[in-house]
Amino acid sequence: MPTGRKGRSGGRGPLIAVVAVVSVILVVAVGAGLVWMAVGSGDVELSVAGGDDEMEIAWTKESKEERLGGGSEPVATYATWLTGEFVIRASTDGVAAYRVADGTPAWTVPVPDGARMCTAATTASGDRGVIAYGGGRCDRLGVIDLKAGKLARTMKVPTPKNAGQQPEVTRLVVAGDVAVVDDEGAMTAFGISDGRQRWRQTDGDCRGDVWAMGDKRLVSDRRCISKRGTFLVTFDPATGKELTETFLGDRTVVLNVVSHDPVVVVTGPGAGAPIPVVVALDAAGEKTAEIPAEAAGRDLQVLGTTSLTSSAAIDQPSMVVHGDTLYAVNKAADPWAMVAFDLTTGKERWAEKGNQGETKIIRVDDRGVWALQIGGGEGHLVVTDHKTGETSVVKEGALTPAWSSIKSSQVFEHQGTLVVTPTSREIDAVPSLTVLR
Repeated sequence: MPTGRKGRSGGRGPLIAVVAVVSVILVVAVGAGLVWMAVGSGDVELSVAGGDDEMEIAWTKESKEERLGGGSEPVATYATWLTGEFVIRASTDGVAAYRVADGTPAWTVPVPDGARMCTAATTASGDRGVIAYGGGRCDRLGVIDLKAGKLARTMKVPTPKNAGQQPEVTRLVVAGDVAVVDDEGAMTAFGISDGRQRWRQTDGDCRGDVWAMGDKRLVSDRRCISKRGTFLVTFDPATGKELTETFLGDRTVVLNVVSHDPVVVVTGPGAGAPIPVVVALDAAGEKTAEIPAEAAGRDLQVLGTTSLTSSAAIDQPSMVVHGDTLYAVNKAADPWAMVAFDLTTGKERWAEKGNQGETKIIRVDDRGVWALQIGGGEGHLVVTDHKTGETSVVKEGALTPAWSSIKSSQVFEHQGTLVVTPTSREIDAVPSLTVLR
C-alpha cells in the first residue's frame, strides 16, 4: 500500500445505472465522493463509492433525448453551461436547459432563422451564454439569457474581405461583458449586454487564432506573410489595443494556451524545436521559462482532452497553473505521476510522492492539485500538496471491469452539482449527460 494514502473510506455501497454509449471513460469527484463512468462498446456502468457523504446519481440523459428536432442526424455539442437551476447544452440546433433537480426539460432556444450553430463559447459569462451561427457563413452571434431561457439579442459579424463562403474556423471566447469572435484572421469584439461592436482587428496580411481571454488580456497567436515565424499576441479585451507580441519561433505552432494569467502556452515542433515546449511569459511578454516536454526522465502530457474535429475546438488543457507553478503529468514515470515546475525559472520543483496510479489532473485550488489516479484495480480521488508534492487519497473504490482509460473526460461543477460529459463533440458518439449531487 503506498505510503501517501490517507483517509480511506469505510463501506462502498455501489450505485449502478446503465446507459447506452460508445468507448469513452468519464470520471468525476466531489467533496468526499468519487464516481466513475466506465464506458465500453455497449452499456455503461456508473459506480459510486463513498462513506457517509456518498455522491448520488440524480439523473442521466441518453443521446437521443438531446436532439432538439428529433431525427437521427448527428448533432454536435459545443458547450455545457451550469447555473444554480439548470444544466444547459449548446448544440447544433439550439440551446436546451434541463432542471438540475430532476433532469426535466425547462426550456429550449432554437437557432434563429433555421440556421445551424457553428460554435459556442465554452464558458458562460454570468447568466449569459454566447453562440455563433449562420447559414453558409458563421456570421452571427446570439446571446442567450440563461435565467429566462430566451434569445436576448443577436449581432452581425462583419464579413472579412476575400472571405470564402465557409470559414476555415470560427472561434469564440467570452469574459466579463465582452465576446470576441475570430473569423479568418479578423477579430471582432461585442458587448454582451448591449450587442454593440466594441472593436475590430483585421491585422493586415496576418492570420491568427484566439485561444483564451480573461479580464486583463486576450491571448491569440499570429502568423504573417510579411514576416517569418509564429508570434503570441495579447490584447486589451476592452479596447482591442495590442499589449504584447512575443516571437515563438519559425514554423512553430501553438498547441494550447494553458493560462491567460500568467500567460502559459504549449508550442509544437518547428525549426530548432523538435519537441513541444511549455513557454511562460510575464506581463510584458518576455519569456520567463521554457520547459521542454521531453528530457531525461520526462515526457509531459501536452495534448488536451477535447476533440479537435469541429470548428472552434479550443482544446481543454491537460496541465494547470496556480500562481507561479505549472502542474503537469509525466508519462515517463511508472505509473504516470504529477510534476511541478517553477514558471519563473523553468526548474522542476517536485515530483509527486505517494502516487496511486495513472493520473488525470482535474483542477487546482488553494488546497492542492486534484486528480484521479488508477492503479491496483482501484480508482483514487487524490489531492497533491502544492509545496511538497505529497499525495493523499480523498476517496477510492474498485473499478468496474469495463474501465479502460481516464484520459478523455470533462467535468463541470457548480454549487455542489457535477455534470460529466465526454470530450467528443458528436452527440451520437457520447453517453448521456450524468448529473450527480
